[in-house]
Amino acid sequence: MNASRFSLLVLLALSGLILTTEAQSFDCAKAATPEEMAICSDSDLAAQDSEMTAVYKLALGQVSDEGKRWLTQSQRSWLNHKRNRVHPDVKTLKEVYRYRIDHLRRTLETVGPFKIEWISMFDSIPPEEQQEDAADEDLTNPYGTVDYTFPRIEAPVSPETSRWNRMVENRVHTSVGEPSKDVYSSAEAHITYAAKTGISIFVDGSEMDRGAAHPNHGGEGYTVLLASGKEMTATDLFNPQSAWKNFLKRKTKAEAVQREWQSYDGASGIEADSSRWTLTKKGLVIHFAPYEVTYYAAGPQEVLIPWPELKPYLNPTLPFSVPVQ
Repeated sequence: MNASRFSLLVLLALSGLILTTEAQSFDCAKAATPEEMAICSDSDLAAQDSEMTAVYKLALGQVSDEGKRWLTQSQRSWLNHKRNRVHPDVKTLKEVYRYRIDHLRRTLETVGPFKIEWISMFDSIPPEEQQEDAADEDLTNPYGTVDYTFPRIEAPVSPETSRWNRMVENRVHTSVGEPSKDVYSSAEAHITYAAKTGISIFVDGSEMDRGAAHPNHGGEGYTVLLASGKEMTATDLFNPQSAWKNFLKRKTKAEAVQREWQSYDGASGIEADSSRWTLTKKGLVIHFAPYEVTYYAAGPQEVLIPWPELKPYLNPTLPFSVPVQ
């Protein structure tokens, strides 16, 4: 467990009295909305609301002024576009609160040389534009809503990290799009590798249409070179004079045979698409969405190619550091 996350959890543990006695986020005597009345009617749900308030305040105390600004925006968007948009029954609200509390507890994380603040944002179309039907939707993720989670570098602060923060927030937000009727969309970013020279991210997205059997999934990987602010290209990673494309195809084909993928034959060359790549400490990962190369229930698929095997094909003047032995 990293130091920043540990310190936040220690504060929570030492604040047990706060978690049980902290006032709710609103006055039950003035409860006016269905959500507020449901909270005030159930002691367990009321306790969750109090716990969330305490965890939120503790998280605010761990971040900079800019971090506070983002976390405050996140909390407001959660209240307006998540908590107040789900079906206001106690069971659904308990689940929504549980997810929010878990996220707030994980606000801070140390990744490589960076202190990362994780931010979730929520949005929705006006309620009157979305006809709710409890019979055919996930009550915790209503149609007409979107949410997206992205990292921002809390420290160190520099022109390069500030530029990276703007780029990533915009990129993840753009990937999920704006809320639309009869659709629930979500995107979540994951940092797979972080060094002073560059940060690699995979954005996992899903979209659930009303009446569909399951969500549609997509994803995008990219590595940002901090010094230039540019995304890594295939030429940055591989020596153009090497047979790297054939190498990736052979490695992916071997994995496809071993895992019995039904929908991959290597003919399309999709493994050479750099938007499928992320870097890790172990090597290059090639990502495939659910249902893209095998049956849906198998979930997303990844092919890891270790750095030692990649070494003969790498650009001799890599613009970033990788743990090549």
